[in-house]
Amino acid sequence: MLSSVLLLTACGNIITTDIRGTLGVTWNEAGHPEVIVQPCGLKIDWISVGGNEGTDVDLLTESPPGGEFIVDLMDADEPWAPRGDVVLKFSDSETVRFTGAKEWGDSQVGGILTTWNRVANLNEGEVLIGDTIDIDGSELEPHIVTRDYFSTCTD
Repeated sequence: MLSSVLLLTACGNIITTDIRGTLGVTWNEAGHPEVIVQPCGLKIDWISVGGNEGTDVDLLTESPPGGEFIVDLMDADEPWAPRGDVVLKFSDSETVRFTGAKEWGDSQVGGILTTWNRVANLNEGEVLIGDTIDIDGSELEPHIVTRDYFSTCTD
């Protein structure tokens, strides 16, 4: 009888995350890092940036934008507000994870695992998308696109 209960519990934990759209990182004219999100129909209300050397940013909104949006990580405008302190270390070697999601849901846009050094080397008008660090820690070739290309929502 106990094994049946455990089996039912295990079967009830199926994860169904809706992953659509793209998250990118770039720099604005003020020299601040920006997260650009093309949600492709998702209602993204949480932007998170976390690093292994202390970077910690959580930005939330009660009014998720319906289309593409940009968030300045150092000076977020309405409707975005930080939850706690915004800590950006900018250590070249720091590994950082950029995430955009529905905070209390199962929807997210494709995120990024990279280093600040990779972000710092972007030229004006370039947007970094996708991981530059593999799961085993090895470096991957960065996927850099133009701002116009980024704005395209494809299936």
